[in-house]
Amino acid sequence: MIRPIDLTPDEIRYVLEALESYAMKGLVGAERTHNSTVLPKLHEALGGGADWVEFESSNLKRARYSSYANVLVIEFNSGAVWHYLDFPREAWDEFLAAESKGKFFRSNVLDAYTAIPEATPDDGAE
Repeated sequence: MIRPIDLTPDEIRYVLEALESYAMKGLVGAERTHNSTVLPKLHEALGGGADWVEFESSNLKRARYSSYANVLVIEFNSGAVWHYLDFPREAWDEFLAAESKGKFFRSNVLDAYTAIPEATPDDGAE
């Protein structure tokens, strides 16, 4: 059984940075990274609960941005949700201003930032 713990925002930020660092260095197994439910929960605790911005796009459903954690969260029309780490505020502003969200995503986000998929209930994570 997982017990809830109380962490200060600084402690949560430290854990998030450590997880991101390990994931970027390949120190976290792919199966753990891909099934992680920790990052989304930490992003929420860090203020990642910003309102979703809905898109009219053939691929992207909606996105939100945590300026506190510098994380872009995108939900695709397929239902998949991905977290893009170390995403700067300026890039978020440019993304919102882009005429085509899909083109901006493919050109400026897809291969430029570390991406971690959000676990779904079907993944068996929890």
